[in-house]
Amino acid sequence: MAAVVIVAAASALDLKAFLRLLRMSRTEAALLVATFLGVAFAGVLEGILVATGLSLIAFVRRAWDPIARSWAASGMCPVTTT
Repeated sequence: MAAVVIVAAASALDLKAFLRLLRMSRTEAALLVATFLGVAFAGVLEGILVATGLSLIAFVRRAWDPIARSWAASGMCPVTTT
């Protein structure tokens, strides 16, 4: 049974796919690493809860960005855009 788990875990660690994800989206790659570390060190349920929370924060941040940029352009909100 342990050999099956080890083989499944080894096939899940695909370095080439991780590097491709890192080039496409650093945020998604950071979420992947956070999820992996959370599951590895805190347990499955806690790791998934951490990943869900971080994903929600990333989603809200991405969704809020156009609003913040439009407010900054109109002078309504003192937000600096880069």
